[in-house]
Amino acid sequence: MLKNSLANALNIRGGEGLPLMLLLVHSFFKGISTVFFETTANTLFLKEFDSQYLPYVYMATAVLSISFGIIYSKLEAQLSPDKLLTYTISLLWVMLLFFYLSLSLFGEIQAVAPFFAITMMIWKGVHWILLTLEFWALAGLMFNVRQGKRLFGLTSTGDIIAIILGGASVSFLVKWIGTTNLLLISLIGVTGSLLILRYITHVFPKNFIITVEKDNNGEEISRKPLSELIKEPYVILFFIISAISSMGYYFVDFIFYDTVGAHYTHEEELAGFFGLFFALLGFINFISSALLSGRLLTRYGLTVGLLSLPVIVFITTGLSVSVGILNGTVGAFLWLVTLMKLFDEVLRTAFESPTFRILYQPFPVAERLRIQGVRESIVEPTAVGVAGILLLVCNLVFQLSALHLAMLFLIPLSAWILVAFLLRKNYTKVLMNALSNRKLNGLSLSLEDGSSVAVLQKGLESPLAGEVIYCLNTLEEMEHNNINSFFIKLLEHSQAEVRIHALRKIEQYNVTEAVKIVNQHLLIETNATALGTAIRTFCAISDAEAFEHVATYTNVSNPNIKKGAIVGLLKNGGIDGVLAAGETLNALLISPHAHERCLAADILGDVGITSFYRPLIKLLHDNDVCVRRAALSACSKLKNPKLLPLVLENLSHTDVRETAAATLVAFGDAALPVLEQGLHRQENNYPIQIRLLKVCARIGSHATITLLKSLLQSPPRREVYCQLLKSLVASGYRVQTASEEKQIEHFIEREVRQITLWLASIQDMGIDSITALLVQSLHNEIQKSQELIFFLLAFLHPAKSIFQAQRELLDDSTEKRAYALEALDNIISHDIKILIFPLLDNLSPAQRLARLTTLFPQTRKNRETRLREMLDSTYVSTTAWTKACTLFVVGKSPSTTLQAAVLTVLEQATDPLVRETAIWALAHLKPADLQVKLRPYMKDTSPHIIELIQSLLHPELSISLTHSSPI
Repeated sequence: MLKNSLANALNIRGGEGLPLMLLLVHSFFKGISTVFFETTANTLFLKEFDSQYLPYVYMATAVLSISFGIIYSKLEAQLSPDKLLTYTISLLWVMLLFFYLSLSLFGEIQAVAPFFAITMMIWKGVHWILLTLEFWALAGLMFNVRQGKRLFGLTSTGDIIAIILGGASVSFLVKWIGTTNLLLISLIGVTGSLLILRYITHVFPKNFIITVEKDNNGEEISRKPLSELIKEPYVILFFIISAISSMGYYFVDFIFYDTVGAHYTHEEELAGFFGLFFALLGFINFISSALLSGRLLTRYGLTVGLLSLPVIVFITTGLSVSVGILNGTVGAFLWLVTLMKLFDEVLRTAFESPTFRILYQPFPVAERLRIQGVRESIVEPTAVGVAGILLLVCNLVFQLSALHLAMLFLIPLSAWILVAFLLRKNYTKVLMNALSNRKLNGLSLSLEDGSSVAVLQKGLESPLAGEVIYCLNTLEEMEHNNINSFFIKLLEHSQAEVRIHALRKIEQYNVTEAVKIVNQHLLIETNATALGTAIRTFCAISDAEAFEHVATYTNVSNPNIKKGAIVGLLKNGGIDGVLAAGETLNALLISPHAHERCLAADILGDVGITSFYRPLIKLLHDNDVCVRRAALSACSKLKNPKLLPLVLENLSHTDVRETAAATLVAFGDAALPVLEQGLHRQENNYPIQIRLLKVCARIGSHATITLLKSLLQSPPRREVYCQLLKSLVASGYRVQTASEEKQIEHFIEREVRQITLWLASIQDMGIDSITALLVQSLHNEIQKSQELIFFLLAFLHPAKSIFQAQRELLDDSTEKRAYALEALDNIISHDIKILIFPLLDNLSPAQRLARLTTLFPQTRKNRETRLREMLDSTYVSTTAWTKACTLFVVGKSPSTTLQAAVLTVLEQATDPLVRETAIWALAHLKPADLQVKLRPYMKDTSPHIIELIQSLLHPELSISLTHSSPI
């Protein structure tokens, strides 16, 4: 119990305990090594040198750190992560041993003591950089981006505890073992870190394997060169903020020590002040890192992580400058500077450091280690060197006071805040790119140069029809000057498909100079489809003169030739052509042969004259499915609104449903009034409503969105509501006003509330042989509601990002799921995150319910009460299948107290499945007047239900329920 309570308090979840514990121990050893090595280095340095040499130390440290950073980046490309980190700690172990042996053997020699003192002081910075680089690289490999938000701050508490304990024991240990032997304790710390690292690599080997990452198409993602990687805007901003932050630390540090030194002049006063300061700093660091960091980063995201430090330091620096200018007293200025230093140290440890580790996470592991190595061993040390130079110039050349430095410091602080805003914005973009992980499958082709045009013209000579048509269409899009000549030339192509395409283009563009060639083509064309197209094209470009040449073709037997002739004459044959072709068309319309009526419908569609709609009325009622399909296709070309009711009627017929839907889509906005009427008229026929909504989605216009939004005001039954949201998303709907946004947020809250109720119902009812089917149905309801929540989120945020996150949440990869959650965390509002994150996190149903009940409290209820609630629920909140499953459980239960509720469901049910199951359940509950209650339903139009009632009232009919009920 205590273990679970502690885990909940620290926000630790299953599978995270052991890695976190190991990292805490590693952090503790890291802190032990750091505090005792730095104590030794600081003591020996100050013994041999004055503090004025510190800027030189900073610059030397920067040069050495950069050198090791370059080496680290080279090794990173060649070594696996476990070897790279092991070699890094091993180097630190060797250097500590070298310093210890050197001081033990030669430390008392006056000539070499200054050399070891300044060398250790310079190495101190390298030691800290490499040890920190190794630890946080290890933490990044062990935890994903979502875990990092919660746990990166906590992992550093071991370091803080080590510094507190080590700092408190230094004075005692120096008196006992001497300053040089403190290096042995530091060596023990590095040894402990190395052993923990090797144990972690042994227990979690998969975390150190750099797998070949692939995009959504399954193609391997190539590793970017470092030179290309560091040019990305996100990486540049990351490096800039790292550099400004590093320089800011040393400016704050210098201002602080300079102010303290001016106020306290006695050694005892300085020791007392620093003792109190570091004790308070250690305590606050421990509290903030262990209890606040993870919670605040999880709750408010990287905004607080990136902006808290520069904003707070800007405020305290501004107050310090104001007090320093107006007051002029050292005391008030000192305490504000001390507060500035305190905030700087605490916020760096608790927020900035974990946030910087999170900023690496969108990159693949290999790139992550490279960027981390460059940033922490090159960029930051360079910034340290620059800070040392600036402080040296300000101190020695311009002799600026701490107050003047604080005033100047406000400028880089402003830049720091600006870069933090830009980096925060870019983080979401990079995260979404990492989430989608897509690559361009091709390159864009510039067609403005002559060589590209020449390639396309050469393509017209290809024997492959597809290549020729592609090149011709491309030249057409370019509006090539000689496009008409290309059309004419291709009439000689060997492939009929090319000739047909060229003829259609000649008709489309009315290329009258092709009249003679097309006329001659009528005599030589051997392909029937191409000949029919040629006849139609000839009529189009030669007007009424074509009648004499093509009239005889209306009587041929081949349908393609006949169709071309009739269409050509009706559209462009003049009065004679209309009379001749019309007579043949009428004969086709009344033909007893279905294929001829189909041909008539095709002809009407190709003619495309809106007023020619009347013959289609009869064809839309034809008994032959093929004829109706042809008539529907013709309607999509004529687009006469008077045909819409008949098209809508055909949407109910399975055989022509798809064609009817495509026809309605072709009508576009003109079909919306009829669709709206159909949606209201078919209120009790939800399959038809769903089909109508799918048609609306395919139309997808602004008017469609207006229609669909009006349906949201009074939500339809559950099944229809799902399709309504899908159709709105497909139509591109996004909220435009605050009231719309509030409405969508209310819908999300409603779904989460319903999920909470279903989870509570599952828990209270329990799972057994009777309730198993109902519980499964409720889980399906929960899954559907989660899907609906993503549709609702797509109304508030970019749909592409929302649905990409949804897909990745279903992936088996823990890393991808973490990216998905992090992406959602960065784009949705805090109020919605509180509602939906319990549904998205990897929690058991009991854990999920426990978190949701804090939002929507639930009371424990017995099974009968839960069943009654589900029977009383409306079809807006529950599907017909769940209602039927509930009735099944009621029918199988021994209690008879739900008879009235079952009868109410039966009276209100419009779904055959629900009605049938309600009748069955009522019969099993055996009310005294069963025959009277069921008799009214004998008039039901469904023979299935009539037989069921008869079997229940008259068992001698021996009609088995198992053959009647779907359940």
